Amino acid sequence: ITGASSGIGKEMALQLSTQEQSNIGLGNCVSPNSFLCRLVLAARRTEELEAVVAECIKEGAEAIGIIADVAKQDQVLVLAILRMA
Repeated sequence: ITGASSGIGKEMALQLSTQEQSNIGLGNCVSPNSFLCRLVLAARRTEELEAVVAECIKEGAEAIGIIADVAKQDQVLVLAILRMA
């Protein structure tokens, strides 16, 4: 999820972090006996992103935050690689 430190991106991250695996039609969800969902969150603002990641983890998701600017191709490639991992 890009723009995850605020606005729609943040809200999407928080909503997905609380959803059961069967209710999610996107993302990389894992066993219900483990985390609810695996989220890769991206944003430019470090402190705000870290707060969203912490909140998603608190809600039961596995989440990582990546400082990235989607206007920069090399940073988008890193996000794609992490999403596939």
